Amino acid sequence: MIDAALVPSAFTSWEPLLEPLFQPDLNNSVSAVCLFHYAVMVAVDGVGWRPLTKLVINPHAAHPLPAWITQVVAADSTYMSPWRYFNVALKLNRLT
Repeated sequence: MIDAALVPSAFTSWEPLLEPLFQPDLNNSVSAVCLFHYAVMVAVDGVGWRPLTKLVINPHAAHPLPAWITQVVAADSTYMSPWRYFNVALKLNRLT
């Protein structure tokens, strides 16, 4: 797990940098890398803390990541920029 809170572009810019490190004879003891940070955002139900995650899976891992971990992290992996999240919340508030 890598805390990417101080790098706003980490979710988009680090994946292409991490993927070449996953090769059959290199770093095969790493099943995946999970980038994470959090944000305090305005939502339909008020202001709240929201974790944001991005999972980069190693296709050459000696021991693949268990499916349940992939599913749990994937549920939070839909990255949405804070401004887009804010705009969606505003639109939903206007509809109610």
